[in-house]
Amino acid sequence: MTHHAWEGAPPPAAPGPPGRLGREAPVALAVVAGVLAVVVALLQVATAVAAVPAARDLRDVLENGGSTGLFGWYTALAVLILPVLVASYVVTCLWLQQARANTEVIRPGVRHQRGSIWVWLAWWVPIVSLWFPLQVVRGVAEGSATTGRRPGLGLWWTGWLVWLFSNRASAQVVGSSDPEVVGTLPVVEGIGTLALVVACVQWCRLVRWITTEQQAALGS
Repeated sequence: MTHHAWEGAPPPAAPGPPGRLGREAPVALAVVAGVLAVVVALLQVATAVAAVPAARDLRDVLENGGSTGLFGWYTALAVLILPVLVASYVVTCLWLQQARANTEVIRPGVRHQRGSIWVWLAWWVPIVSLWFPLQVVRGVAEGSATTGRRPGLGLWWTGWLVWLFSNRASAQVVGSSDPEVVGTLPVVEGIGTLALVVACVQWCRLVRWITTEQQAALGS
C-alpha cells in the first residue's frame, strides 16, 4: 500500500472572503486624527481664556493708547492653531480616504452622495463646504455600519459650523474700532469654544465607531 506524505494532514484553510484580502481598518490614522482634533480644541480653549484679558487690553488701546502685550498672547494662540488645523485636515482626509475605500468592500451597495475627490475638496471649497463634508462623512459611516447603531452627525456638524462662523465673527470684532464691540470678544470666543468642544467629542466618537465597525467587518 502506498502512503502519501500529506495523508492525515489537515485540509488547507479556506480562502478569506473575496475582495477583502489586503484591506484593513485605518486604526493608526484614526488615533492620530482624534489626537489632533483634541489638540485643536485645547488650543481653542486657551484662545478663549486669553480673549478675556486681550479684550480688556485692546479696549484700553482704543480708548487710551495703552500697551498691546496681552493681546499679543491672544494673537499668538490664534496663529498657532492654524498649522495644527492643517495637520488635522491632512490626517483626517487620509483616514476618510482609506475608510471610504473600505466601504466599497464592506457594503458595496451603499451609494455615496459625493465622489472620492470630495474627501479632500469638500472642507475648503466655498459654499459647498457648508454641507459637502457632512455628506462625505455620512456616506463613510453608512458604508461602515454593520450593527445599525450609527452615532448621530447633527451635533458634530452643528458645532463645527458654529465654530467656523464664530472665527469669522471674532476677526470682525478684533478689527473693530469700537471699544464696546471689542469688549464682546470673550463672548464670541466662548461660544465658538463651546461649539468646538462639543464637535470634537462627537467627532472622536464617530471616528472611533467607524474604525471599530470596519475592524469587525474586515477582521483586522
